[in-house]
Amino acid sequence: MKRFVLIPCLFVLSLIFAMPSLAQKTDVNNAVKKAFAKKYPKATGVKWGSESATVFEAEFKLGDTEMTANFDQQGVWLETETGFTAKELPEAVTAGIKQSAPGFSFKEAAKVESPSGVQFEVAVKKGKENFELILSTDGLLIKKIDLKEEKEKEKKD
Repeated sequence: MKRFVLIPCLFVLSLIFAMPSLAQKTDVNNAVKKAFAKKYPKATGVKWGSESATVFEAEFKLGDTEMTANFDQQGVWLETETGFTAKELPEAVTAGIKQSAPGFSFKEAAKVESPSGVQFEVAVKKGKENFELILSTDGLLIKKIDLKEEKEKEKKD
């Protein structure tokens, strides 16, 4: 009788200890880890995830600044995002936001650095309208994305 109780208990215990290892992990290869360490040697609190099957994302801190950086499977740096508040944005970008989306309120922003340069992504809202503005460093509007339409596209896909 003891065996009939002991065996299921051992099975349950083994499952409990195995669960963390069964959870989905992001296996980051050495090329990606080395490229990240070279680009951000002073990064702390690094947590790895994946943007897609071929793009790895590191969430980390540099000093007090929270950032994310994306690398491909070969360790090639793709982009780095740094979050910003309204007060931290450059004046030219703030002016560009006001010109591109008059009457809209600022929600959040990120500085996006990539091999092709630097841009700012800014989420703005007015009533039920939500947009993401992509601006150059001198405040020129590059792209305006309707976030409601974007969500609807994602639902269809």
